[in-house]
Amino acid sequence: MTAPAQPTAFHLSYDAEEDRILIAVDIDAGRRYGMGLTRRLVKLVLAALADLAVKRSEAAGAADPQHRDIVLNFEHARAVATGLASGDTRRHEPQKPLEQPARLVREVKLTPREGGVTLACDDRQRMLTLELPLARVHSFMAGMLDLAAGAGWDLPLIATWLDRAGTSDAGAPRVVH
Repeated sequence: MTAPAQPTAFHLSYDAEEDRILIAVDIDAGRRYGMGLTRRLVKLVLAALADLAVKRSEAAGAADPQHRDIVLNFEHARAVATGLASGDTRRHEPQKPLEQPARLVREVKLTPREGGVTLACDDRQRMLTLELPLARVHSFMAGMLDLAAGAGWDLPLIATWLDRAGTSDAGAPRVVH
């Protein structure tokens, strides 16, 4: 079963009891379906999304290597600020109950597409699919980083993992386990 979500229909939260970041979509007005990501998967997904952002950035591609990270950081900050200002990205939304306990994501498939990426989370029984325009990719990364920092996870800084990006083919789907 696939649960598709529109770009503005996903929610990120942290489950302290399970030490997982949850991705959830609304089922109806009062309930959500959610899946949990481990630290390892969060780190891999963030690195893959950073890689995608590097390859899709025209300005960073035109910048010399010394200034590439600065350009990417400005693009990232601008996309996140635009999302917050437009209301597409909201922080501190009230929690709705999950339809069932969040299932553990076993595999995440990132497929680049024109203007964004398809992120498919698979728990081996259900699949949660998010269509993220490139600007929302930045908001998604920022939300994951904020939750990871709040949880005390030791993920790398954004400039650090953007610097390591560029090691895979941007047109091929990436699968992380």
